Amino acid sequence: MRRLWRKWLDRRSSRGRMNGERFARIEAAYPLPSVVVVHPVYRPAANP
Repeated sequence: MRRLWRKWLDRRSSRGRMNGERFARIEAAYPLPSVVVVHPVYRPAANP
């Protein structure tokens, strides 16, 4: 999850890639919420 967040933050920057220190400061200021499964993956199929 962190890798994807950093990828998209890097794409938004006109100055190129950000270093690890700057990303750590951003992550400390804006932490990502924990992952929550909303829909079950293995639910039974519907009966036609």
